[in-house]
Amino acid sequence: MTAVQELNEGLNALLEQEREAMAAALLEEMEAKAWDEQIEADAKAGKLDTLIEKAKQDHCAGRTTPLV
Repeated sequence: MTAVQELNEGLNALLEQEREAMAAALLEEMEAKAWDEQIEADAKAGKLDTLIEKAKQDHCAGRTTPLV
C-alpha cells in the first residue's frame, strides 16, 4: 500500500467533525503564512516605513503605553 493510499484510508476513517477541524487548522496555517509573506514583502518594499516612523515619533513623544 502506498503512502497516499494509507493517507486516504486514514482521512476516510476520521469523523466528519475531525476532518472539519483539520481542514480549518490547515487553512488557518496557510493564511498565516501568506500574511507573514505579505508583511515581509511590504516591509522590504518600504510600504511600512511611514507607519514605523509615526510609531517612533509617538513613542518618543510619550504617546504610547507599555503592552505588558
